[in-house]
Amino acid sequence: GIVRYQAHAGSPIVVSRQVREILGHEPEDVADGEAWAALVHPDDIARHRATSEGHAERSEHDYRIRRRDGEWLWVRQSTRGMRDAAGAADGFVAIVTDVSAHKAAEEQLAASLTRVRRFVDSNVFGVVVAEPGGRIVEANDYYLRVIGRTREELEGGALDWKAITPTEFAETDAAAVARALREGTSPPREKAYLRPDGTRVPVLIA
Repeated sequence: GIVRYQAHAGSPIVVSRQVREILGHEPEDVADGEAWAALVHPDDIARHRATSEGHAERSEHDYRIRRRDGEWLWVRQSTRGMRDAAGAADGFVAIVTDVSAHKAAEEQLAASLTRVRRFVDSNVFGVVVAEPGGRIVEANDYYLRVIGRTREELEGGALDWKAITPTEFAETDAAAVARALREGTSPPREKAYLRPDGTRVPVLIA
C-alpha cells in the first residue's frame, strides 16, 4: 500500500486502501504523521523517525506497527522524498508492505541456527564442514582432536580431508561425495584418518 505525507505541521497523510486493510485502521485513526507514529512499536520509533524524516533521499526500513486489533505487524517501508517548487523537502511517498511472515521465517531460521551451533559446540561427537575438493571449512573441537590437528591449522586453511585420508578409501569417499551432491545425503560409512604422528584413527562418517 501507499502512504503520502507532507512535511507541513498538521498536514494530513493519505493512506491507500491496501494499507488500511493491512492495519485494520480507519482513515481518521491515521490522520497525520503523529497518529501514524503513535502506532509504531516503542523499540522501533526512534529509527523510524530518523529514517522517515530524512525523506530527501530514498530509504527503506523495517519496523513494527500496531493493528487496530492490537496485534503487532512487521512492515517494510520504502520511502521516496518529495520536494516543493523551490526544491525544499516537502514530505514523502512510501510503499508499505506486510513482511510479518518473512520476519517470522527469519526468527525461526535464527533459532534453528542457534540450536545447531549449540549442538556443534557441545562436542558430543565430531562435526565438520568441508568442500568436495577436500578443504575443511569448519570443524568443532571434537573432530580436531580425532584427527590430531589444531584450530590454528583449520583457520589457516591448512586442513584437507583428502590429504589425511588413506588412499584405499579414495574410491568410496568419491562415491559418497557424488551421492551427497546428487541426493543431499549418503549412507554412513567407515573409514580412517591419518594423524600427524602417522597413526590411523578409525571413524564412522554419517
